[in-house]
Amino acid sequence: GCRIYRKTLHEKDRDRSSAEKQRIRLRARQQRLYNKRSKVVKKTSKREKKMWRDITPDMMTEEETAGEEGYIHHQPDWRSTHFNSFTRKLDSRLSKTVKC
Repeated sequence: GCRIYRKTLHEKDRDRSSAEKQRIRLRARQQRLYNKRSKVVKKTSKREKKMWRDITPDMMTEEETAGEEGYIHHQPDWRSTHFNSFTRKLDSRLSKTVKC
């Protein structure tokens, strides 16, 4: 039973198109970024918590590039400058809380 289940999962994964795999990776990245920022928002003001309430993982950045200083997040063109500045503020707080 278990062997057949694993084989079936492997076959499903192999049959996925590269575009679908890329979409799944981007979605997972958006969710991780949303979860990290949500943890930072828990420690912020009521105003920022209220702003965050309407945010969804779909609004997070889909792309990033490895640079000399770490990862560079490419902000979507459709996002407002106000929202982009808010996420930058959360990211700066997040980087201060990360322990190396």
